[in-house]
Amino acid sequence: MSEERIELFVKIACIQTEVKLKDKEANMAIVISLMEEASTNGANLIVLPELFNTGYTFNNRTEITSLAEPIPEGRTVQELIDYAKEKNIYIVGSLPEREGIDLYNTSVLVGPNGYIGKYRKTHLCGDEIYWFESGNLGYPVFHTEIGRIAMIICLDGYYPETYRICALQKADLICIPTNWAHCDHLPAPWHTMGPTLTMANALSNHIFVAACSRVGQEPGISYAGHSLVASPTGAPISTIAGKNQQIIYAECNLADTRNRYLDKTNSRLANRRTDLYGEFLGYSTN
Repeated sequence: MSEERIELFVKIACIQTEVKLKDKEANMAIVISLMEEASTNGANLIVLPELFNTGYTFNNRTEITSLAEPIPEGRTVQELIDYAKEKNIYIVGSLPEREGIDLYNTSVLVGPNGYIGKYRKTHLCGDEIYWFESGNLGYPVFHTEIGRIAMIICLDGYYPETYRICALQKADLICIPTNWAHCDHLPAPWHTMGPTLTMANALSNHIFVAACSRVGQEPGISYAGHSLVASPTGAPISTIAGKNQQIIYAECNLADTRNRYLDKTNSRLANRRTDLYGEFLGYSTN
């Protein structure tokens, strides 16, 4: 299978914020200010953390219900749309979504022409099971002028199948809004497995991965930061962020992923032995 070679140059900015719990106005003001800095510095794709407008830890479902919004009609997504149109950029970020009586941890993608699509987190973590429904939209890949973009959220990235499904749908880039927790038992300097998993899965699937974490404290949890962008070689092509509020940048050609189809002698997807995997993983052996 072959594809015509094209160029898809993009400058990615991961905006690692210190989110204020349950303060949507303050969080949006911080995000707008940092997006202004990122867009001024030439970024045309901005990735925000998980639940960037509300924070993550809640006492009960009622608290988060009061903060959740319909997508795309809600105020937060409309503000992102307006900003993306004004600056001619793309934005990814996760926020609590309300649909009827159900709540979801949802990542949105908006761009210069408005709302593009959403992904709902499928692997819920900890107390999330008490207020969010597990995602029901699969793993969509959105075709944009800058490339094919997929999204997963935080704990989804601990399941290698999520990356593989996106890669098999020919995604060029997976964006991961995340809230990686600081874990004392994990080695310095990161104290989180997030960067390791990001790099390993970028390599395994020959894909770009942009993971945007957050920093700060909430009851019972300290956030690790360490946002990064990894290339199809697995190597980081951005600075790996520290544990402070900051923006990291990566410049890349997303079309570099497409040589996995052009060169089958070195294709991590085409060279899979599905005839051997099928019995255990449900692959077709045809």
